[in-house]
Amino acid sequence: AALKGQANVHRPSTNCGPTTRGISQLDKWLGSGTWDVIHFNWGLHDLKYLGTDGKSLADPKSPGSRQQVPIQQYEKNLRQLVVRLKKTGATLIWRSTTPVPPGAKGRVVGDAVKYNAVATRVMKDNGIATDDMYTFAKARLKEIQRPANVHFTRDGSRALAGHAAGIIRKTIDPRTGLRTVVSEVIHLLEKKDHATVLKRVVPPEQLQRILKKRTFEQLAEEFSTTKAARLLTVLRLIKDARPRLDATGRVATFTLVEPVGGKKSIVLRKSGRFWYIAN
Repeated sequence: AALKGQANVHRPSTNCGPTTRGISQLDKWLGSGTWDVIHFNWGLHDLKYLGTDGKSLADPKSPGSRQQVPIQQYEKNLRQLVVRLKKTGATLIWRSTTPVPPGAKGRVVGDAVKYNAVATRVMKDNGIATDDMYTFAKARLKEIQRPANVHFTRDGSRALAGHAAGIIRKTIDPRTGLRTVVSEVIHLLEKKDHATVLKRVVPPEQLQRILKKRTFEQLAEEFSTTKAARLLTVLRLIKDARPRLDATGRVATFTLVEPVGGKKSIVLRKSGRFWYIAN
């Protein structure tokens, strides 16, 4: 409801459970459609304790109990899930795991912090933005969370939804989407992943024309030696700038505070769901 008239919102018609379920079901959940923004989380079901049957919620102190997904495996699973999510081409937003309150069955207070620290590392490694729902919820837990329960009241769920909607709303604004693209490409350039940069900044039809005259490997090598450093300089200059949009909202011009390589501005054009560098 918080995004009514602004976005088509979908979610899997099931409890997405721990990361292990995500790995087995993610392809099914994503389907064959296209996605602009994916706001995602796994955590509370990973860190919970199960009994010896591997199914029932258990006291963390009871003999034979274990976490459903130990933290080391959680990190491996998250990295695998992120690889798949990135293939969608959507803007990804990681939502941190909300707090475990005192008295909550089958979980340990403080484990959300540990699992969030691992998730933060994974997201930073992949240039993915974080919706810090943990901090948002912790500041108002008494008002929005059920006593001794990781779940939230009806009003609490509305508060969380409103917070998430605000994050998503900023992402689907053209200017925010542009900043996301710029940050993503800066991250790739700093990693010297020039092959991925080319696929991210050059429109597919233009790339196909170029590849009629040279191999992709040759193009990537040429880019790395002649243009990568300059592009990184330009993108760092415009990272926090506000672009000027044309009437269609699909052409954005960033004015450079100082010329780079003879250019006084950089233009990005939206083709389909993606922004590409036009000049």
